[in-house]
Amino acid sequence: MIKVNRIVLIISFFFVELFCSKALVFAIEKNTVKTEKSHKLKLVANFWEPYTGNDLEKKGIASDIVLSTLSKVGIEAEIEILPWARAYKMVREGKVDGVVAIWHTKERAEHILFSTSYLKNNIVLLKRKETHIDYQELSSLKNLIIGLGRGYDYHQSLMNNNSLKKVYFTRVERAIEMLSLGRIDAVLTDKKIADYHIRNSANDVIRTELDFVSTKVFELPLYFGMSKKYRYANQVIAKFNEAIEEN
Repeated sequence: MIKVNRIVLIISFFFVELFCSKALVFAIEKNTVKTEKSHKLKLVANFWEPYTGNDLEKKGIASDIVLSTLSKVGIEAEIEILPWARAYKMVREGKVDGVVAIWHTKERAEHILFSTSYLKNNIVLLKRKETHIDYQELSSLKNLIIGLGRGYDYHQSLMNNNSLKKVYFTRVERAIEMLSLGRIDAVLTDKKIADYHIRNSANDVIRTELDFVSTKVFELPLYFGMSKKYRYANQVIAKFNEAIEEN
């Protein structure tokens, strides 16, 4: 009788252990995303300080948010900083898995799955202090030469406006330099980006002779994006969104 009781006890213990193990596995799987075995997401971002950049702590504000959010759902990722045109091309073609920071457009949505917005970009005009710009709407800029980021899709109302004089630059700091030299009249950019480059410039004119037009031009939501060519893109975006909404 004692032997039977021991056998029953051992069997019961075995099933309890099995149940607990399966429950633990289920709990872990529920809070993580299925990806290819041992796959670390390869993400790209551009030189867009202070949001993304090689020389920034944790590669920038946006990079930190995206990596920490993915980590919460058990996803490892690494970021490579590249010029924007190259970074976007690699995401579009599926040569990398995703992009840290991107604005939404209809054309981009054909190739990229967008997350919930996790930051806002306040787009403003940077000018020389001696230049008076009374901004009310885009037509206010008609006779001015405006510096823009190459390949950036700011807003359809701006991109489709052919009456404006637009000059495109690969790097924001180059546009700010041209502004300080009087080659252009204003730079359209995110305020934090302009503040970063003004603060870190060795050029006295840039640090002391530039200021912002008081009226904000527009606000753009910033997204994390996954290439539609990545097999588990939907699952990654879904879990990223859940984690963002919990914050």
